[in-house]
Amino acid sequence: MLVDNYGIQKFHYYLYGRKFKVISDHKPLKYKHKKNLRLAPPRPRSMLMGIYQYDYEIEHVPGKYMVMPDKFRRQG
Repeated sequence: MLVDNYGIQKFHYYLYGRKFKVISDHKPLKYKHKKNLRLAPPRPRSMLMGIYQYDYEIEHVPGKYMVMPDKFRRQG
C-alpha cells in the first residue's frame, strides 16, 4: 500500500542522509505521506513511521509508462 519499507530499510546505508525519489504508479501515495501521522490509521501509520527518518519525495508515473517494472511483475 505505501512505500516499500523493506527496500528502503535494506538500502539504509545508501539512502540515509540523502534525498531520493520514489517512483510509483499509485497516485494517492503521493499525498498520503504528507498527512499528519496522528490522523492516519494504525497500519499506514506504522509503515510511515518506519521511513519517517528518510528524506524522500514521491513521484507519480502512470503505469503505462513504467514498462520494465510492469514486465518483471507480470512474469510468473
